[in-house]
Amino acid sequence: MKLVEKCDRQTQEAFGRLAKFIGTQKYKSMKRMRDAITFHYETNAVAGAIARQNEKFPDHQLSLSIGSKTLDWYFEPGDRVVDSIIIRDAIGMETDPIVSAEVDRVASDLQTISEDLVNFSGYFVRRFSTR
Repeated sequence: MKLVEKCDRQTQEAFGRLAKFIGTQKYKSMKRMRDAITFHYETNAVAGAIARQNEKFPDHQLSLSIGSKTLDWYFEPGDRVVDSIIIRDAIGMETDPIVSAEVDRVASDLQTISEDLVNFSGYFVRRFSTR
């Protein structure tokens, strides 16, 4: 804390918001997404999402496209699996088209937290590692 107190106001404010965030439901959701999606620590989340999609839509045709550029590629099955993990497993909502506004709100909140983390850590590390 003594090092944080030596930082500029913006860095201290970002740290304060992050400290309040730890242990909250949003923190647990973000950690769950990190573990299950980003770093793939939990293969059960992916397997469960695939099973749910297969059970719910056994004969549904999904889009897949390829191309010479990354922007030409689209893999709908992957999008459905990620959406299922985020909505059901990380956020704890039932999958339903109506939840999209709530998912957008949660995603926006998590983006704000991510920005605080980047702002705090970037300025903190820069201040105390360039001596």
